[in-house]
Amino acid sequence: MGHLVYSSVGGAERDSGVAHFESKATIEAHIQRLGVPATVLRPVFFMTNRLFLANISDSGERVLSMPLDSATPVQMISANGIGFFAATALDAPQEFIGEQIEIIGNELSLQQVAEAFQRVTGTPTRYEAAPLEGRTRMFEWFEEGGYQADIRPSAACTRRCGQSRNSCSASPDRSRSGTRCAAVVYRCASQV
Repeated sequence: MGHLVYSSVGGAERDSGVAHFESKATIEAHIQRLGVPATVLRPVFFMTNRLFLANISDSGERVLSMPLDSATPVQMISANGIGFFAATALDAPQEFIGEQIEIIGNELSLQQVAEAFQRVTGTPTRYEAAPLEGRTRMFEWFEEGGYQADIRPSAACTRRCGQSRNSCSASPDRSRSGTRCAAVVYRCASQV
């Protein structure tokens, strides 16, 4: 195998206690033991998950609901963003083999997500916290700090934007496992 790009989950390396995160950490460890040339992408919360958390009320208002406080920041990424990072790693294996990169598209509070839904769709939207009792470990983990991808641009990243996604590239910031660089590259691609 020339180069494996594995999509794990943000926080897999941090003993989260979230079962499906822990299973991804086990797979990461197995890949490392095999010695396969690999890049591990650790995407944060999928933006598309929001589609399942938004219901339209009888009055026509959209209500977003999760068992989290409305001010809790949640880091998110789109499926397109994950695909972009995977393609970037596959196109430049010499830059990404051996990297574990927590990837992010945006970080918003749940109230900000509701406001964005309303702004984009024109449908009145509000956030309503679901009951905290009985929530899963994952939502507790979000409140404890959750994902920790660094979305700020880094001077250590090299960025070139041209007319297409293929012309955007980056050199990973080794001091931060490439996370900052990945955010910059994605922003670069989304502006093209």
